[in-house]
Amino acid sequence: MHADCSLCRNSTRATAYDRLGQPHSIPATHGANWLGGDLRRVLGDLELGEELVLDYRGSIADAPRIAIERSMADTITAQGPDGWRDVPGRSRWTWPRSAEPEDRRERITFALLAFLTKCRGASRLILVPPADPTDAARRSEDVDDAR
Repeated sequence: MHADCSLCRNSTRATAYDRLGQPHSIPATHGANWLGGDLRRVLGDLELGEELVLDYRGSIADAPRIAIERSMADTITAQGPDGWRDVPGRSRWTWPRSAEPEDRRERITFALLAFLTKCRGASRLILVPPADPTDAARRSEDVDDAR
């Protein structure tokens, strides 16, 4: 989220979600960037045992609500499109405790942002998944083997 940007300065989850589905790439990209930054911030602040609901409703009537919980065992669970309600078409994700919390946060952010993009019908946006830390370790081993 870049505060100097006139599109992002006063954004909310609802306005960023609305922008995500805009036909022009500039507002859609700003919406995606704002939502990704918001997810990273929320996940970074989520305490053990805490639960919250991210509400994207506003001018888009069928916008989702994503419920997120971080258990005392540090497992993060999320569900949408209507929070914890068991509704047709719901999605549920679980991420176990990780030795690499930053990598886990990026994987969660990507999964939830992909879900929001799909819900909004933003097929023009291309999301780039986070790097797989095992691939980076393999590349490092390949370099060491080449020496």
